[in-house]
Amino acid sequence: MKESKFVKVTLIILVVLLTVDISTKVLFNPSEATAAGKIQYKVVSLGSINSPSEYEELLNSMADQGWTFDHVLEIVTLVAFRK
Repeated sequence: MKESKFVKVTLIILVVLLTVDISTKVLFNPSEATAAGKIQYKVVSLGSINSPSEYEELLNSMADQGWTFDHVLEIVTLVAFRK
């Protein structure tokens, strides 16, 4: 009986936490679909990057300018940032 009560309470807590998590994402993180006109992209060539420290410098430099790393275009060795 105690195990059944524990399972029920645990499930209720999980549902509440998931509801709060989903609600905060919906309310406080604007959707990219609604803000599509506001997103900017910048593509940078990695041709001159030869070490992890140089890549780190690039990431930090772009972050200082307000850009967020988005993804690497592996086929042509380019990096995409957005803000």
